[in-house]
Amino acid sequence: MRQIRRMIAPALCLSGAAPGVPAMADPLPAHASGPVPTEPDAASGVTLEFGPGNLSFSAGATVREAGTVVPGGTVAIAADTTLIVELGYRWRNLGISLTGGVPPLARVQAAGTLAPLGTLGQIRYGPVVASAHYHLSGLGRFRPYIGGGPALLLVFANHDDAVTRLNVHDHFGVVGQIGAEYRISRHFALTIDAKKAALRTNATANLGPVPIGAAVRLDPLVVAAGASYHF
Repeated sequence: MRQIRRMIAPALCLSGAAPGVPAMADPLPAHASGPVPTEPDAASGVTLEFGPGNLSFSAGATVREAGTVVPGGTVAIAADTTLIVELGYRWRNLGISLTGGVPPLARVQAAGTLAPLGTLGQIRYGPVVASAHYHLSGLGRFRPYIGGGPALLLVFANHDDAVTRLNVHDHFGVVGQIGAEYRISRHFALTIDAKKAALRTNATANLGPVPIGAAVRLDPLVVAAGASYHF
C-alpha cells in the first residue's frame, strides 16, 4: 500500500491537486471570458415612425353618363409624395400601428375615350391604415416584418376642373404590408415599408348639364423610408 501511495503522489503534484482534494477543471478559454455581442433590446413599448412616402395608383374607373356606361372611359391619378407618420405599439415580436400623413392633392385625369377632357378635378385626400404585424427575430439588428389590416380613404376637399360639383366619397379597403427596420440603438432604427391597398370609391360630378358617376379603383402602393423612435 505504501508503494502505491508513493506512485500516486507525484501525479497529484503535477496536476496541482493536493492529496484528498479534487482536481479543478481546466480554466475557460480566454475568448469565452469576453462580452457576448447581443442585438439591441426589443422591449415592448410605443414606437413613432416618420419619413417621406410615395403614393402611386393602379387607377381605373367605370364611368356612366346619364346612367349609361361610357365605352372605354376611365381615369388616371398621378403619383404623390408626402410625409408619412406611423404611431404604434410593440410587444416582443408583435406590433400594431396606425399610419397617416400630410394629405396630398391628387390630380384626376380623364383617360381612355375621355382623354380629350384633360384634368377632371383634384381631391385632397388622406389614406389611414390600421395594421397588425409580426416582426422576425434572430437576424441581429435587421428585423423584417409582415402584416396587414383595414384602410380608410378620407377625402377632405374636392376641386372642379373639366367637371363641376365633383364629389369623391370616403371609402374602406384592406392593406397588405411588408417592411424592415435596422436597429441603430435601443431607441433608434432606420425603416423601409411598403403597403399595397385594395381600395375602391365612388364619385359623382356634372359634365356640362349632364350628371356623370364613376366607380373608381384606386389600389394605391405606398412606399416609405425614414426613421423610428422606440420609447
